Amino acid sequence: MPVNAYRSRLFTHIFDSYMTSHQVSGVINTPIQLDNYENGIGYSLFFHFIAREKHSDIVEMLKEDIREVSGK
Repeated sequence: MPVNAYRSRLFTHIFDSYMTSHQVSGVINTPIQLDNYENGIGYSLFFHFIAREKHSDIVEMLKEDIREVSGK
């Protein structure tokens, strides 16, 4: 597993643990992975949007726009 993939998973785990242990609700973590590989050579980028649940539709639109612009 690449280091940046590990960091993304670790961040998600820590975020989820914090939300549970502090009884926080109404906030979501939306991870995005963009792969940039050609002929088996390249890298992956990881992003996380942290937003209120009521803004999840906006986050999904941003997520799709980023994927579209990146060509993935």
